[in-house]
Amino acid sequence: EAVMEAAVQLEDGEATATLAHALDQRYGVHPAEIDHDRPLLIAGPPGAGKSSALAKLAARAVTAGAAPYIISADARAGAKAQMAAYAGALGCPFESVDGPRELHALLARLPAGPILIDSAGVNPFELDDLEALTDLADAADAEIIAVMEAGLAPGDAEDAAGLFASVGAGRVIATKIDAARRLGALLGFGEAGLAYAH
Repeated sequence: EAVMEAAVQLEDGEATATLAHALDQRYGVHPAEIDHDRPLLIAGPPGAGKSSALAKLAARAVTAGAAPYIISADARAGAKAQMAAYAGALGCPFESVDGPRELHALLARLPAGPILIDSAGVNPFELDDLEALTDLADAADAEIIAVMEAGLAPGDAEDAAGLFASVGAGRVIATKIDAARRLGALLGFGEAGLAYAH
């Protein structure tokens, strides 16, 4: 309703441009650029596409001439091997850690440069999962970027995005858009205050 209201207030114009302007008024778009000063921590529910999103961010950085350090903090079976394979294919240095303390120690001895951290799957509705994510982000002084599926029910998407925002996430990467039958979740992410990073 708010988007439609904003669109109606605009002068008559082409429908797509009118809708785009209304969306711009309500939601933020802040593309994820690789930061040399602050690590990016990629977080989201299990199976949301965190590792693939991180690999795509790394590939963009490599194309731009910067090979980010890739760190896996995901202890699931095969997760570290998958991330190591991505890093190897991109020519990026790779390390894995088992927790916040080990992550902090690793970062203290790494040279300056961009860093991407892959985290374990997080159920945002579980307080323990959110606390573990916060501990990991604090250990790295990292920005949390949420990765969430576009096919979620809008209310669930907004609630989950709000919980990620409550622990410091400011942006979201929406995944599986091509497989989503409805896209209300995308609005839910924005309504929770997350800017779209991709």
